[in-house]
Amino acid sequence: MWESHNEFDDITFVEEEEVSQEVTIQEDQEEPDAVKKVNPLSGLKHQDPLSLEAFFLDELTREIGYETDEDAIIDVLPSEKEPPLPNIKRVDLYFEETIPRMSDAEFRENFRVKRSTLACLVEILGERDGTFQSHCPINSYMSRERQLLLALFYLGSTVSFRKISEQFNMTMSSAFDFIDEVVEQLANLKEIFIRMPSTHQMQGTVDGFYEVSGVQGVLGVVNDCHIPIRKPMHDPETFSNWRGFFSVHLMTVSDAYDRLTDVCVGWPGGMHEAEVLDSGPLSAQLSRDDMRENFVPGDCFLVGAETLPLRPWLMTPYRANRLPPSDARKYYYNTKMEQTAEVGRRAVGVMRARFRRLSFVDTKSVKKAVMLTCASCVLHNMCLTLEDRWGEELVEEDEVEGVKRAEGPPGPGGNLAPAGAHRRRNRLVEELWSQRSRRT
Repeated sequence: MWESHNEFDDITFVEEEEVSQEVTIQEDQEEPDAVKKVNPLSGLKHQDPLSLEAFFLDELTREIGYETDEDAIIDVLPSEKEPPLPNIKRVDLYFEETIPRMSDAEFRENFRVKRSTLACLVEILGERDGTFQSHCPINSYMSRERQLLLALFYLGSTVSFRKISEQFNMTMSSAFDFIDEVVEQLANLKEIFIRMPSTHQMQGTVDGFYEVSGVQGVLGVVNDCHIPIRKPMHDPETFSNWRGFFSVHLMTVSDAYDRLTDVCVGWPGGMHEAEVLDSGPLSAQLSRDDMRENFVPGDCFLVGAETLPLRPWLMTPYRANRLPPSDARKYYYNTKMEQTAEVGRRAVGVMRARFRRLSFVDTKSVKKAVMLTCASCVLHNMCLTLEDRWGEELVEEDEVEGVKRAEGPPGPGGNLAPAGAHRRRNRLVEELWSQRSRRT
């Protein structure tokens, strides 16, 4: 209580007390629900910035239906348009000091390529032009080498995007921008680094498959696998595959040396692989006689799984449930086809072992999933061109088995094979059986 020294002090005290009482009465009176206004930011103003980020994330979830899709909301999170938050621990001088001190083995384990391969990738893509409009002033310019290291670390690991951005001392939105840039540039090199064997390369490819399986005339193995993604925002039911998760198809053709010679990625996981093959550009080209001679000439052909349709240019095994037990010729043919098809599964298994991000692409954007997968395929072939092979001892068996298990149940197309395809397969059965008889 104040001590009153004069009459003016008493008057002032009384007036303030009356105002305080009025405020108290107004606070005690609750407004009706229809007119009551609540400040959505009340209770957050004294909390740390991460709480604000969580609040805005929750608000966006309710308003536009996103769950935790950083692809869709990262551009509107207020904390991502600020400089790095002081309470987030970032790795200082990771690029300048930590990476140069890594041994060659540590470097390859983290970035999935040799140092010499990185230097060649920088030369192939060229230095970046000018500055990049990022949300963080410290990252307004990034060299091509640092950008590639960021992208390679992302593709080669399953670490969360937040952890990666902290590792490279930048905001998440900046990391998104830099990785998207290099992924798009790599994907645009597909026509250069992924192509069917040229005329002078065909004989070497045929010889390579003959050494593996003893089958003459093979120019490639068609293989299909599923790349898991998050539930897409549009038509999600079409991307749910027969194994119960959301995915896009990755259909490849590979040679005997793990090189990818054709890639088709992006068809919804709900489609059967036979439909993917018939709907893709490879089938459209090889179904034309004039185009087929350019890619699969003469007695050459491709090999695929029994779940793929039989075509004049694509030889597949007989379905086991349709083979009589006494038909040794066809069983022997199936064995040879399986040995050959294993090469294709191995090629995709090597790529997925190197670029672990393909085990699950954490995005609802089908376009981003396609670009990232295509960029990984290009990098796979680049590494082989630069003699940077991923060691066989580093390929986990579940990577190859995962590709094998991705083959779906028998689907449409098996009974639609033209008569010429059946005649060609029967002729191949007899040729393989004759080779076996001569050897014994």
